[in-house]
Amino acid sequence: MTRPGPLTFGRALLMSLTAALTVWISMFAWRPLSVTSEHLTPLLFCVLLLALTNAVARLRDLAGVWVTLLQTATAGLLLLWWTSGSPVPRSDSLIRLGEVFAAAFDSADRYAAPVPTDVAPVTPLFFTVGLVSMVVVSLLALSARRVALTGLVFFVLQVVPVNLGAEVSWFVFVLVAAGYLCLLFLSQANVITQWGHDVADSGSRRGFVTNASTGRVSAWQIGVFSVVGAIALSTVLSSVVPGTGTRFGPQKDSASNEVTLTSPLVDLRRDLVRGADVPLLRVEGTRKPSYVRTAVLAAFNGREWSSGSRRAARVQGADGAPLELPGVAPALGQERTRYDFEATAAFRSRWLPVMPLTDTVTAEGDWRYDLATMDFAAFDNDLDTAGLSWRVTGVELDYDVETLDGASERTGLVSDEFLEVPDDLPPMVADLADRVTGDSESNYRKARALQSWFRSEFTYSLERADSVGNDELVAFLDESGRVGYCEQFAASMAVMARTLNIPSRVAVGFLEPRSVGEDLWEFSAHDLHAWPELFFAGSGWVRFEPTPASRASGVPEHSEDDFEQSEEAPAPEESLPSSEPSEEPVAPQAQPRAEETTEADRADSGPSPWMVATALGLLLAVLLAGVAVVPGWLRRRRRHRRFQSVDVESLWTELHDTAIDLRLPWPGGRSPQVIGEQVRKWCDPDEPTAQAAVRRLVHAVEVHRFSRASGPATAALIQDLETCLASLEAAGTRGDRRRARWLPRSLAPWVR
Repeated sequence: MTRPGPLTFGRALLMSLTAALTVWISMFAWRPLSVTSEHLTPLLFCVLLLALTNAVARLRDLAGVWVTLLQTATAGLLLLWWTSGSPVPRSDSLIRLGEVFAAAFDSADRYAAPVPTDVAPVTPLFFTVGLVSMVVVSLLALSARRVALTGLVFFVLQVVPVNLGAEVSWFVFVLVAAGYLCLLFLSQANVITQWGHDVADSGSRRGFVTNASTGRVSAWQIGVFSVVGAIALSTVLSSVVPGTGTRFGPQKDSASNEVTLTSPLVDLRRDLVRGADVPLLRVEGTRKPSYVRTAVLAAFNGREWSSGSRRAARVQGADGAPLELPGVAPALGQERTRYDFEATAAFRSRWLPVMPLTDTVTAEGDWRYDLATMDFAAFDNDLDTAGLSWRVTGVELDYDVETLDGASERTGLVSDEFLEVPDDLPPMVADLADRVTGDSESNYRKARALQSWFRSEFTYSLERADSVGNDELVAFLDESGRVGYCEQFAASMAVMARTLNIPSRVAVGFLEPRSVGEDLWEFSAHDLHAWPELFFAGSGWVRFEPTPASRASGVPEHSEDDFEQSEEAPAPEESLPSSEPSEEPVAPQAQPRAEETTEADRADSGPSPWMVATALGLLLAVLLAGVAVVPGWLRRRRRHRRFQSVDVESLWTELHDTAIDLRLPWPGGRSPQVIGEQVRKWCDPDEPTAQAAVRRLVHAVEVHRFSRASGPATAALIQDLETCLASLEAAGTRGDRRRARWLPRSLAPWVR
């Protein structure tokens, strides 16, 4: 049987440095979550400083608990220094710390990975994770001497960013695994044989002897605990760490009587082609609902359209609050209609169907909308539309053709994301867009020209339901291949519009329902549809219909009305936002009406710095109080229970734990007689009462273990134990007694 021997300063320093570098390398897995990585360089300095602190503390022979507390305090001061510029915990630095973390949590909650550089950085969260990980690894590897369990920490540091959508390099995994193996090697190189070694100098109170059966964890236990614990901990951390946006991946095809929308265009293509016309959605309203929108796709990477980055704070929920109509001038005529939606059990969507222009949405669950797209997504892993009922107030705009024709080309009112095309987009797409639109003077006339061209020159067919990557786009636009379905028409018109500097996106939802009762409408799987939306200042996002009449019988009225407005006609600039576009414009945010602003609205803006600082201070005070009070209380409770049990072995265990608490080297693996001899040497030799009490206690243990005539502990034996304990405590130093009272080692026998 083997056990680890005492760590020398050199070996402790080497293990600490190895642990620090492994933790630091692990934090590279978090880099894809943020555009900046300003935390990595100072984090390297800090973890190396913590490693040096660990080694020096062990040189001074501090107990493992005190080393951990010292490292925790050092890490807290380093965090305060990095965030506030001052390591001194003054009121101003604590307020600054609270402000930094509040801003970091807000950015992590609002922006998808990678978090951009023009918002409050989330790197303070990563910096804190690195510091905490270093303290935990030091505790496990050097204090608890359970190096194998550090693999749990390293595993979690890799899994959490992956769960948040980061693509971690295989090289990081290799380096972390190498560091972990180095830690294991260094710990095993320090193992010595336990059996055959006598207790240290009989008069010494600090010999290094341990019980072979105490604090030992077998290899399979470590493996099972590490795997199960890592999975559980990574799941918890992934839910606690603020989300960086909703991500939806393709899932397996559902049963023939069920439709699942997870990746909108992929599912649209699948559900239209497979032929099962399953009822999905019922809508009750006085006006026939059409073009009910489920999701908005804003990003095109040359291979597919996707939802892009999702920016949805918790306050952007489906709570019935009035929503903004981005880019819509207040003077434009508006008519509102209330709709009651109900999804069938077969319709499982992670997006919430709403009207193309929506004023309010009320739904149960964590549904949040994106400010740029105004579509609602589920921010709860178990949330979808199956069997859900919700209420929507739709808005019908009275578009003015002359206003659309004279709309300014100020694209700064929306994000540049809606103008981006991939670098490898074939040049023929832009050339064809120029030829189709010809000498059209305005963006609106160009959009109408594109719509007319698609509807007249193409044929609708589900037999060519291909994807919409660059190669498929070229084949679709070529004269020999102009056959396709709604996804290809919508995606192609959106891409061509972007080449003409017209902001565009693809909407996915439902086309036209059928009537199933008075003011009651039903959408089925065959009603799934896709269409493009183009942005015009003063009118917002305007729907067009490029899909031929065999599928979409008509086009929006605003895209076919006659107009006489000249190309010089100015747009109603006075009704548009007056702010100039910034370097990275952001879609205008919904603002509450002035008369409806309440104290609760102002409270939603986030906690004040004073509240954060106070909460952190209270949390620190509770932790310190717990460290100071709870261990001693637990130890006293344990002693009381043992005295009440009248069990001889419990009394013997209490003698063992008291010796451990007083830092006495209990000779594990020895007979009661040998142990009793050592205990009598620890007691005052001039105290015959204590010497006799030890002999009687040893005799009682031997009778209990080896004689059939054993019985419960008597009151006299309990008195003998109390005499032994009092003698041991009296023979110790004041520091030993204080540590035994407040930080008893017997509660954590693996800590040395």
